[in-house]
Amino acid sequence: MKVSCIIPAYNEQSTIVRVIAVVKKVKAINEIIVVDDGSTDQTYEYANTQGVKVFKHPKNRGKGAAIKTGMTHCKGDFILFIDADITNLDGNKIINMIIPLKSRKADVVIGTYKFNRTGAKSFQTLVW
Repeated sequence: MKVSCIIPAYNEQSTIVRVIAVVKKVKAINEIIVVDDGSTDQTYEYANTQGVKVFKHPKNRGKGAAIKTGMTHCKGDFILFIDADITNLDGNKIINMIIPLKSRKADVVIGTYKFNRTGAKSFQTLVW
Protein backbone atom coordinates (compact mmCIF):
# COMPACT_ATOMS: atom_id res chain seq x y z
CA MET A 1 0.00 0.00 0.00
CA LYS A 2 1.40 3.35 -1.06
CA VAL A 3 1.27 6.57 0.94
CA SER A 4 1.15 10.01 -0.67
CA CYS A 5 1.95 13.06 1.43
CA ILE A 6 0.41 16.36 0.36
CA ILE A 7 1.85 19.55 1.82
CA PRO A 8 -0.33 22.62 1.17
CA ALA A 9 1.75 25.76 1.57
CA TYR A 10 1.19 29.50 1.57
CA ASN A 11 4.12 31.84 2.27
CA GLU A 12 6.09 29.19 4.17
CA GLN A 13 9.60 29.75 2.80
CA SER A 14 11.04 29.65 6.32
CA THR A 15 9.75 26.13 7.08
CA ILE A 16 9.00 24.29 3.83
CA VAL A 17 12.47 22.81 3.27
CA ARG A 18 12.64 21.38 6.80
CA VAL A 19 9.13 19.92 6.60
CA ILE A 20 9.97 18.24 3.29
CA ALA A 21 13.24 16.90 4.74
CA VAL A 22 11.43 15.30 7.68
CA VAL A 23 8.78 13.75 5.41
CA LYS A 24 11.46 12.39 3.05
CA LYS A 25 13.05 10.46 5.93
CA VAL A 26 9.86 8.44 6.50
CA LYS A 27 10.35 5.33 4.39
CA ALA A 28 6.61 4.51 4.46
CA ILE A 29 5.91 7.58 2.31
CA ASN A 30 6.14 6.90 -1.41
CA GLU A 31 5.26 10.30 -2.84
CA ILE A 32 5.52 13.89 -1.66
CA ILE A 33 3.49 16.66 -3.28
CA VAL A 34 3.78 20.31 -2.32
CA VAL A 35 1.05 22.66 -3.48
CA ASP A 36 2.05 26.31 -3.26
CA ASP A 37 -1.21 28.20 -2.93
CA GLY A 38 -0.19 31.45 -4.61
CA SER A 39 2.62 32.40 -2.23
CA THR A 40 4.23 35.80 -2.64
CA ASP A 41 7.51 34.66 -1.08
CA GLN A 42 9.99 31.99 -2.22
CA THR A 43 8.01 28.95 -1.03
CA TYR A 44 7.63 27.50 -4.53
CA GLU A 45 11.28 28.01 -5.43
CA TYR A 46 12.52 26.47 -2.15
CA ALA A 47 10.20 23.46 -2.46
CA ASN A 48 11.11 22.98 -6.10
CA THR A 49 14.78 22.35 -5.17
CA GLN A 50 13.88 19.39 -2.93
CA GLY A 51 13.22 16.66 -5.52
CA VAL A 52 9.48 16.40 -4.85
CA LYS A 53 6.45 17.18 -7.00
CA VAL A 54 5.55 20.85 -6.70
CA PHE A 55 2.48 22.61 -8.08
CA LYS A 56 1.67 26.31 -7.84
CA HIS A 57 -1.63 28.14 -7.91
CA PRO A 58 -1.31 31.50 -9.69
CA LYS A 59 -3.17 33.16 -6.81
CA ASN A 60 -4.17 32.23 -3.28
CA ARG A 61 -7.29 30.04 -3.37
CA GLY A 62 -7.25 28.62 0.16
CA LYS A 63 -6.05 25.46 1.85
CA GLY A 64 -8.98 23.38 0.59
CA ALA A 65 -8.12 24.21 -3.02
CA ALA A 66 -4.47 23.33 -2.40
CA ILE A 67 -5.49 19.99 -0.91
CA LYS A 68 -7.77 19.29 -3.87
CA THR A 69 -4.95 20.07 -6.31
CA GLY A 70 -2.66 17.69 -4.45
CA MET A 71 -5.29 14.96 -4.44
CA THR A 72 -5.76 15.19 -8.20
CA HIS A 73 -2.05 14.48 -8.69
CA CYS A 74 -1.35 11.81 -6.06
CA LYS A 75 -1.18 8.08 -6.65
CA GLY A 76 -1.18 6.68 -3.10
CA ASP A 77 -3.68 4.33 -1.51
CA PHE A 78 -3.47 6.50 1.61
CA ILE A 79 -3.16 10.28 1.68
CA LEU A 80 -1.37 12.13 4.44
CA PHE A 81 -1.72 15.90 4.79
CA ILE A 82 1.07 17.77 6.55
CA ASP A 83 1.00 21.53 7.13
CA ALA A 84 4.02 23.38 5.76
CA ASP A 85 4.50 25.47 8.90
CA ILE A 86 5.04 22.77 11.53
CA THR A 87 8.27 23.63 13.32
CA ASN A 88 8.60 20.58 15.58
CA LEU A 89 7.64 17.85 13.13
CA ASP A 90 9.51 14.57 13.39
CA GLY A 91 9.31 11.26 11.60
CA ASN A 92 7.90 9.39 14.59
CA LYS A 93 4.83 11.63 14.63
CA ILE A 94 4.26 10.87 10.97
CA ILE A 95 4.77 7.12 11.42
CA ASN A 96 2.32 7.10 14.34
CA MET A 97 -0.30 8.49 11.98
CA ILE A 98 0.41 5.97 9.21
CA ILE A 99 0.51 2.76 11.30
CA PRO A 100 -3.23 2.66 12.22
CA LEU A 101 -4.16 3.20 8.58
CA LYS A 102 -1.89 0.56 7.09
CA SER A 103 -2.91 -1.96 9.75
CA ARG A 104 -6.58 -1.21 8.99
CA LYS A 105 -7.25 -0.20 12.60
CA ALA A 106 -8.49 3.22 11.49
CA ASP A 107 -10.12 4.92 8.56
CA VAL A 108 -9.04 8.41 9.60
CA VAL A 109 -6.12 9.60 11.70
CA ILE A 110 -5.73 13.23 12.72
CA GLY A 111 -2.63 14.65 14.31
CA THR A 112 -3.28 17.69 16.43
CA TYR A 113 -1.57 19.84 19.01
CA LYS A 114 -2.80 20.13 22.56
CA PHE A 115 -1.98 23.35 24.39
CA ASN A 116 -1.50 23.48 28.15
CA ARG A 117 -2.06 26.47 30.41
CA THR A 118 1.44 27.84 29.85
CA GLY A 119 0.96 27.82 26.09
CA ALA A 120 3.27 24.85 25.47
CA LYS A 121 1.98 22.43 22.89
CA SER A 122 2.28 18.68 22.60
CA PHE A 123 1.42 16.50 19.62
CA GLN A 124 -1.31 13.91 19.92
CA THR A 125 -2.82 11.48 17.46
CA LEU A 126 -6.57 10.96 17.26
CA VAL A 127 -7.68 7.69 15.62
CA TRP A 128 -11.12 6.84 14.21
